[in-house]
Amino acid sequence: MQQMTLNAPLYIWAIVATLALVWIWFLLPDRFKSAARKPAPSRYVQLSQDLDVAGASAPAKVPAAAHASNWTLDLLRSLNSEQLTEVIHGFWQARVCNVEITGKDMLIHRPSTGRLFGVAHRMPSSGEKVGLDAVRALWELVQSRQAPLGLFYGLSGFAPEALAFAKDKPLKLLMGSDLLVEIGHLRAEQQQELMARLTHPVRAAA
Repeated sequence: MQQMTLNAPLYIWAIVATLALVWIWFLLPDRFKSAARKPAPSRYVQLSQDLDVAGASAPAKVPAAAHASNWTLDLLRSLNSEQLTEVIHGFWQARVCNVEITGKDMLIHRPSTGRLFGVAHRMPSSGEKVGLDAVRALWELVQSRQAPLGLFYGLSGFAPEALAFAKDKPLKLLMGSDLLVEIGHLRAEQQQELMARLTHPVRAAA
């Protein structure tokens, strides 16, 4: 009996060690997987924080919500200049920003302070990539307006020299797939309202 009593703690520790290994094996991987599934924040939603303006990145995966609301890449590519302006204008208004359109330029103001947040150019799909001269013109606008950020919505993509020029500058070059991703981040009713603007524009004529 005394021998069994002395050996009992060894069995207890063995059980505890086994339970600890099971806990590590089953619980920790689940936590890591859960952390990996957390969606990355939108690049433009948190206007009060510093933005990543390192340059254009690879097209992100299009959310299913964008397709569910009939927003597709083919639709965006079919838009003319006036319709594309209406969509971009409506998108930023949905983000509670004030948008001022001056000719070919769009000035986007922060909702909290009213200060200039960014300036934007846009070019509908034409089969040709946006070239260096157009991106350089946006950069000149950013400098003249002393804007923190320049946005270029080029639905046909960008030429390599344009991408190289925007690198390491506060310029964000967005293709049609990028705009589709951002529209997919809006609530369903906001996406529907944005779609309605294509047939019933609410923007004052520039």
